[in-house]
Amino acid sequence: MVCMFMLIRFCYLYLFQYRRHIGVQTCNPYSSKTKGTQCNLPPKPEIPQLGQNEMSKMTSCTQTEPVLNTSSSVQCCLIGEPLVFDVAAQETDSSDDEMQWEDNDDEDYLPSSASEDSCSDDDEPEEDWVTMADETYDKRPEKMRKFIVFESCLRTLMSVCMVCCQPANVAIKYIRGTLVVMQATCPDGHLREWYSQPLLGKMPMGNLLCSSAMLLSGCSPVKAVNFLRAINIVTFSKNTYYRFQRLYILPAINRSWEYKQAALLKEVQGRDVTAGGYGRCCSPGHTAVYGSYSVMDLETSKILDMQLVKVTEVKNSYWMELEGLKRCFAKILSSGVSIKTFVTDRHTQIKKFMRDDQQEITHYFDIWHVGKAIMKKLDKLAKKKCNRQLTSWVRSVVNHLYWAAASSGGRAEECREKWLSVVNHVANVHTGHGDIFKECAHGPLDDRDWIKKGSRLHKEFKEIVASNGLITDIGRLSPVAQTYSLESYHKVVIYFAPKSVHFTYPAMKGRILLSVLHFNENCKRKQAVTKSGEEQWTVSYMKYGNGNAITKEVKTPITYGYVQDCLVEVMKMREEFPTMEEAAANMEKINSNLPPNVCDGFEKKEKAAVVAARKSRFQKGAELAKSWAPERKGKRIRKPSRRLMDR
Repeated sequence: MVCMFMLIRFCYLYLFQYRRHIGVQTCNPYSSKTKGTQCNLPPKPEIPQLGQNEMSKMTSCTQTEPVLNTSSSVQCCLIGEPLVFDVAAQETDSSDDEMQWEDNDDEDYLPSSASEDSCSDDDEPEEDWVTMADETYDKRPEKMRKFIVFESCLRTLMSVCMVCCQPANVAIKYIRGTLVVMQATCPDGHLREWYSQPLLGKMPMGNLLCSSAMLLSGCSPVKAVNFLRAINIVTFSKNTYYRFQRLYILPAINRSWEYKQAALLKEVQGRDVTAGGYGRCCSPGHTAVYGSYSVMDLETSKILDMQLVKVTEVKNSYWMELEGLKRCFAKILSSGVSIKTFVTDRHTQIKKFMRDDQQEITHYFDIWHVGKAIMKKLDKLAKKKCNRQLTSWVRSVVNHLYWAAASSGGRAEECREKWLSVVNHVANVHTGHGDIFKECAHGPLDDRDWIKKGSRLHKEFKEIVASNGLITDIGRLSPVAQTYSLESYHKVVIYFAPKSVHFTYPAMKGRILLSVLHFNENCKRKQAVTKSGEEQWTVSYMKYGNGNAITKEVKTPITYGYVQDCLVEVMKMREEFPTMEEAAANMEKINSNLPPNVCDGFEKKEKAAVVAARKSRFQKGAELAKSWAPERKGKRIRKPSRRLMDR
C-alpha cells in the first residue's frame, strides 16, 4: 500500500504539478523556453516530500467531491470554476456575448504518441528562443502572454487522469469564440474540466482582447477573421467583433483620447501657440461622406484636436472643412490655449473665416501647397512640344518661392517683389525688379537656357507666376512654420481609416483618434545610430526627379504605448458595464446626438418592387430598339441616336 501511495505521489507531482503549463494559453513563472508558439518542458525538478495533509487530500478524492486547485498559476483544475476576474456584478444571461456555442465532442479521438508530436527545430534561427525566466511574469490580462495551442497538444495534456493516473477519455465540452472548454473522464469516474482562458463574468477574455487588438492595430476585421480561419484557428464571428467594437472598444478609445488631450492642452497653456490646420475627406472628389479637420501644434508636431464632420450636418461636402475648423477652434480656445499664428492651405472659406472672425490670429499659407499648385501648372505648360525649354526651370522656380518666403521674414510687399523677380530672372534680367528688391542677390551665373523675354513662352510663364490671385496670397506665405507634419499625419490616418472602406460614424471617429494617438506618440522619434554612435541614413531614388538620389534619416523603432492604454480602458469599460445590456444602454446615451445618415432623407421603397423593376443595360437597350420598330413595311424609319440607346 505504501508503494502504491509513493507511485501516485511521484506521478502526480512530476506529470502535473511541475508540467502543468504545457498546452495552456497563459504562462507561469517557471523557467522554460518558448519558440514561436511551442512550449517546451523544463528540466525534471527535484520532487519535494509530501506531508500527511497533502497525502490525505490526494487519496480521498472522489467523483462527487473533487479536489479543487484554483491557484492563480494553475489553469488545469478539477471541475472547478474557471479563473474569473472581479467585475462589478456577475451576469445572469447566458447569451451575454450573443455568440454561437459549438459542441465538438469527439469520444473516439486517439492522441498520438510523444514521438509523433516531437519536431526538429534545427532549421529555425536561434533568435526565436526566449527564456521565460528572463522575463517578468505579468498577471494583468492585457499584459499576460498568450500561446497558440494545437488540439492534439491539448488532448495529450489531458489524456491522463490527475487523480489516478489512468488514461482519460478527452472531449471538447464546448467552444465559445476563442474559448475552448476541455473535459476528461477516467474509468474510475474522475471528471476534469479545463478552460483555455480566464473569464470576465461570463465573457471569455480572449474574445474581448482579440477584438480590441484587431481595431487597435488598424486591421480589417474581415481580413483578420479570414486569416485565422484559413489555418483553422477557432475564433469569433464578424458580428461579434462589431458588437464588441460598438459597446466597449470605441468608448475606450474615446476615453483614452480625452485623457491624453486634456494633458496635452494643459501643457501648451501659457504660451503663444503656432498651430497648423488641414482637412481630410473620406473619399476624393465632392462625394465624401465624412470630413475630418485636425489642428496641430507646429512646434511639437502633436495634434491638439480633431473633429469629424458628416455631410448631413452641412450644406454639402465642400463645407465640411470649415465646420471642422470652427469646432476645433471652439474646443482649443475654450481650454485656455492662445493661438498666435495659424498656418493652412489657401481654402477660400477658411481665408474668409480667419479674416472676419479670427482677426487677432495671424493667418499664413503653407508654402508647400502653393508651390505644388505652381508646379502643376508649369509642368502642364512644359509638356507642350514648343515649351520643352521650360522643363529645366520648374524646380528652380519652386525653390525660388521657398527662398522668397523665408528671406522676407513675413514682410508681405518684400516677398511679392522677390517672387516677381523670377519673371526677369528666367529671361537673364537681374536688375530693376522693384522698389524694395531692386536686383538679384546671387553672384555671377554661367550661361543657361534662358527664356527669351517677350516670347510666347515667356508671356505664358508670366501669366502663371504673376496671376492676381497668386500675387495676393504670396505676401501671406509662412516664413517659418509649415504643415508638412500634417501631411505625415494623414499618411497614418490612411493606414487606420483607408478611403476605400466605408465606416460608420463612431467607427470612423475611433479609427482617426487611433491615428492621432499613434502619431502623437511617435512624432518626435530621434534618428537611429549604430553601435559605434554613427547616424543611420537610407538612400531613396525619386521618380519625379528622374531617379535623383536623396537621403532620409533612419528613425528609432515605433512604440505602441497607446495600445496598452486603450486595452486598460477596455477592461475598465467591461468592469463598469459587466453585461452587454448595460453597455448597450450606455452607448445609446453616447450616440444620442449622432448625425443622421445620408439615406434618411430618401424615400423608402419596397424591396420586392425594386427587384421587379430591375433591368440590365442590355435589356433596356433592346426594349428601346423595339419601341422604334416600323409599324408597316416599306416605310423608312429614322434610327434612334446613340444617346437615346445609352439611356
